Amino acid sequence: MDRDILYQNLMEAIKQKIPLNKNVVNVLMEILQIQKEAVYRRISGKVPFSFFEIVTISEKLDFSLDDIVNPSYSNSKPSGFLITEFIDPTANYYTVLEEMVMLLRSLKENENAEGCEATNTLPQPIYLMHENISRYFLFKWELQNRERSEIIPYKDITIPPKLREIQLENAHVIENLHTGNYIFDNLLFHHLAEEIKLFRSIDLISEEECRLIKADLFSILEFIQNLAKKGHYENSGNKINIYISAITIPTSYCYIRTDEIQLSLIKAFSINGVTSTEKKIFEKVKCWLDSFKRHSTLISQTGEKERTHFINDQRLAIQSI
Repeated sequence: MDRDILYQNLMEAIKQKIPLNKNVVNVLMEILQIQKEAVYRRISGKVPFSFFEIVTISEKLDFSLDDIVNPSYSNSKPSGFLITEFIDPTANYYTVLEEMVMLLRSLKENENAEGCEATNTLPQPIYLMHENISRYFLFKWELQNRERSEIIPYKDITIPPKLREIQLENAHVIENLHTGNYIFDNLLFHHLAEEIKLFRSIDLISEEECRLIKADLFSILEFIQNLAKKGHYENSGNKINIYISAITIPTSYCYIRTDEIQLSLIKAFSINGVTSTEKKIFEKVKCWLDSFKRHSTLISQTGEKERTHFINDQRLAIQSI
């Protein structure tokens, strides 16, 4: 969709929610906690609203992101499970990470901030600490978004310094969540190992590149093991719960929740997903995650036998690469 149309839809949604006796600029200043000049720049279109700002405005003024993406459909849609495709597979990867960093930064002092992810692959905040595996997920994303004749090998994937910087910050600010929860598929590293071996067999990844990726995976597994033993992040001290699911997790589901924000995400591509701030969708995603949690074993600060078995099993999967 054209950016100008999205902007017009956003401004229309804002105006419809603000009473005639109130000034739009003053209302946005109060909601976003920014100066009048900064609001004017956004209203005039000189500076775009960030994703976090749009989420905050929609929450405070009580309108849906569907009203921005497709207002005519939003007004006539039946009740049901509709996901707003706010982040699509062609979205700017840097911008996606930057928006998430801004959101997580804002939650540093929020004691009610909670996050949960159920996943069958490595969560972004964990793998982004390691460059070789980060390149691998970019490589997979390229495969999913190119024609067969345009496929490029892993060696041609590079991460610009600016992107690498925001990747590392994303990996660090996840610790701002007061309570974090990971629910891992019990074949977490097995899926990755089989993929990597396949790409090696068709010469898209070299033997040396496999060795480097493998080293990253061992390091990540050690990080998960230590995190599970402590039950909290080293730097922030915030709590982290790690579960191992007894049932298969088909894709990645996650949410971030505070008193003001309910954000849910379902993974659709290697590095992107489909997000929504819809309350009904959030409740549905949370219901799924709660179900996975009920069929899982907690291994952080407890379940030593299960934790040891999981770590050893994943280590064997990595060794097979």
